[in-house]
Amino acid sequence: MGTSKSLLQTCKDKIIQVITERSFEAVYNNTFELIEANTGELKGRAYRLRHKVYCEEHGVECPEEEGSYTERDEFDDRAVNFLLKHNVSHECAGTLRVILPNDECPGDSFPMQKICDHPLLRFDSRALKLCEISRFCMAPRFRKRENDGKFLSAYSDQDIRKVHDNGKVKFIRRSIPYAQAALLRGAFETAMQAQILDCIWMVEPAHLDSLQKIGFPYRILGPQLDIHGGMQPVIFNIKHVLDTMHREAPHCWAVVSDGGRLQDMADEVSRTNWQDDLMDDACKDMLYGQLLD
Repeated sequence: MGTSKSLLQTCKDKIIQVITERSFEAVYNNTFELIEANTGELKGRAYRLRHKVYCEEHGVECPEEEGSYTERDEFDDRAVNFLLKHNVSHECAGTLRVILPNDECPGDSFPMQKICDHPLLRFDSRALKLCEISRFCMAPRFRKRENDGKFLSAYSDQDIRKVHDNGKVKFIRRSIPYAQAALLRGAFETAMQAQILDCIWMVEPAHLDSLQKIGFPYRILGPQLDIHGGMQPVIFNIKHVLDTMHREAPHCWAVVSDGGRLQDMADEVSRTNWQDDLMDDACKDMLYGQLLD
């Protein structure tokens, strides 16, 4: 009898989980659309949002040309940019860029290499297997909650807002707790198309707790950096993130993984990389010996 009840409860929990995933994914996809900024006009929208957030709002990363309302640097020539469009207003809600390694000069691939002295970033062979997420920000309108960070909105199961209405307190639930989820999807897919699973990222400390709440594991790369009011360099593995998010925050996983499509992609890239790494470890001495002969 106890086993039957336990099995019934497990089935109920699974059904609730599936309904939650699908409802969140449907609401999210009706609200936001991910767009790759692959034209001059779309890139301009990304650069203007970056200027609004970084330069106008926070007074950092200001362009050298006075009167310019775009923010960009030398890494944008090799970056893949994404926009998050708000479907109702058609506003640009957020943006990020993904910077892939520079094959010709791996030691000069990423912005983080200029300001972080972690040994991991100094080996060319390792840098070639990394990418960097940067200029990740949301427009001010989508960062209205009390616990939101400077650039990204924080995750919250429920927003608690005190509304004085005849002395009563109202609790208002926000339907999109982690608005930037689709931007992560774009970054993950870009990296994996280049057969890369390990990403570096400078995160505002206030956002680290948000990442943990959506099942996003990461590792610290040294102390906080004194830029943008303090940023924490981290590294994460895309497959590890998707695996963990699937267990701990399946509703976010459904959006970030595009309904599981990117999970399959991560599994395949991981298998390929594992075979390559195994080849390196087991056979490099023999191969080098053959080359030397």
